[in-house]
Amino acid sequence: MNPTTRFWTRLVPALVLAGSLSVAGSLSHAALFPTDEAPLVRIAPDLIAHLRTEIRDRNPDRRENALVDVIAMAACQASCTVQLRSLPGKSIRVNDTENTLARLGPDLLRAYRSGPTDQHRLLALSALMNVGDEERIDRMIEKPVPVSFELNRKTQRHIAAFYLNRYPELQRRVGRTGTFSINDVRVARARHERVLRKEARRG
Repeated sequence: MNPTTRFWTRLVPALVLAGSLSVAGSLSHAALFPTDEAPLVRIAPDLIAHLRTEIRDRNPDRRENALVDVIAMAACQASCTVQLRSLPGKSIRVNDTENTLARLGPDLLRAYRSGPTDQHRLLALSALMNVGDEERIDRMIEKPVPVSFELNRKTQRHIAAFYLNRYPELQRRVGRTGTFSINDVRVARARHERVLRKEARRG
């Protein structure tokens, strides 16, 4: 892939929600449910440091556990309790309104690039989507790593769905050409940011 890579979109369901990447069994052991039983906490620096250490660990099981934890915590739309896989027996109730988990973006990109398996790479991609780190997702497109044909196909499909959800105006281009490029994404992003700035000045 390169900056003008065309995303394959024909089999992407319309507006797949960011973070809905389905990896069989990935969340089956990361309990996530609404509750008021545990005290509400922020994503503290020590938890970020712990997750970063685990994501970088050479042990594939520890890496996977941490990636699943990031996916679960970032998926919280409101306060919910996450039973952490990387800290067995520990549950926390979180509402990461400040998106502190986005600090893990560089580590998640590194995890996608290093694997060691396609399962780990898909988990890292899902985590990047859940925290909404577009800068790192762009880098995945600009500087791809050698992966299997099937993983490359899945990656492009999920990235396409992510950007279609973020910038619905891209669907008009898809309707005309069947594809869109990273440059199209950047145009849509710049337009979106201009709208936000105008709204902020009005407010």
